Amino acid sequence: MRSVRTICYLVLGLTLLVTATALAAGAVVTLNPPAAAATVGSEFTTDVTIKGSEAVLGFQFDVVYDANLVELTSFDLGPWLGASGRSPAKLGPAFAKDGGRVTVGAYTLGQQAGAGGDGLMVTLHWKTKANGAVDLELQKLQLAGAGGTALPGEISAGKVNVTLGNASSASSGSSASPAGSLQPLLLGGGILLLALVAFLLLRRR
Repeated sequence: MRSVRTICYLVLGLTLLVTATALAAGAVVTLNPPAAAATVGSEFTTDVTIKGSEAVLGFQFDVVYDANLVELTSFDLGPWLGASGRSPAKLGPAFAKDGGRVTVGAYTLGQQAGAGGDGLMVTLHWKTKANGAVDLELQKLQLAGAGGTALPGEISAGKVNVTLGNASSASSGSSASPAGSLQPLLLGGGILLLALVAFLLLRRR
């Protein structure tokens, strides 16, 4: 009987650990594919969205691309960062000297709480330069809270592939994309299964 009780405690402890890990994952940031076709000599936009955020006062991330095919001309802040009433301001864009990488970000001023929930972070404006297929990818995500504290966050579906010259574009479905959409369901199912096993073992006592 003692061994059964020990197993139950181990299962319940593992359940709590998995739950705490899931809660600590923080916000999820996604790079969305263009809504319209991109042709050479034209411009297109890509939106960066966020889900599950809490008390965010500022953010920053890098965008990596092929500078021979496209260039980032500007970016606009979405309504999410200033939705709490704070005043947002842009940081950048800061371009790498060797090209192909740009850092964009924003901060806020005010006494209100930081941004939370889901929303549009930024809209990136691109200009096409030549025919080809280009990967656009987000890297080095940073979310800041009160006092500059780093907040948990991750990039999911952070890459899109855009075909230039053929008026077609599509998401690349990077390795994080399909797994990112299934991960919450699998994690939730695993937690429920662990809890059920512990409950049945305790009842058998």
